[in-house]
Amino acid sequence: MPIQVVCPGCHARFKVSDKFAGKKGPCPKCKAVIQVPTADDQVVIHEPEHSEAGARSATGAHALKPIERLETEPPQLAVAAGIGISLLVLLIAVVFRFSETGPPRLVLPLGAVVLGPLLAWFGYGFLRNEEDLAPFEGVSRWVRAIICGGVYAGLWLLFSYLYTTFFGAAPVAVQNVVFLAPVIALIGAATAYFSFDLDLGNSFFHFALYMFVTMILRLVMGLPAV
Repeated sequence: MPIQVVCPGCHARFKVSDKFAGKKGPCPKCKAVIQVPTADDQVVIHEPEHSEAGARSATGAHALKPIERLETEPPQLAVAAGIGISLLVLLIAVVFRFSETGPPRLVLPLGAVVLGPLLAWFGYGFLRNEEDLAPFEGVSRWVRAIICGGVYAGLWLLFSYLYTTFFGAAPVAVQNVVFLAPVIALIGAATAYFSFDLDLGNSFFHFALYMFVTMILRLVMGLPAV
């Protein structure tokens, strides 16, 4: 259930997700630090009987008018760059598919590392909950995307290590992958949760987006999905 918050700096009034109860965060309008009340501490303000009632400024405007939520839609340049990079990566994968020697050994780990931050950055913009406080933008968003994407890439290495540890050099089998998948998915979702403050459901989909794209590219190159 959303919690009503009033900024002590600019007196803007808005709602935030109840997962931020008791935490501090910046006001989306004036960036003043706000202490989000807990569900027990918040005061429910009922809508006045007349739409014109309420505190007013010296000019007659409503002083507590709710502010609009900040949108996190990627700018057009970023979207165009993302599409261009995606097409380039897909083209490279197709070239390796028809190569006699296949992709070099360094291509797979390098591709996993490069795609990680890019997919983490775009995934956050599409999966972010609009009830959150001010969104992560600029350098902060990229730093979080790099950390999150780096962990995602490392999970491929972790999967390889765990598979070899439990199943040796046996060919990849579906039942073995299903056995390890929950561990990898849990770590990936936790990474998104702590990197971008996404809720648990969106954290899982954030990691799933990365895994889906990388597995599709492996198939395009003529390799097994896992």
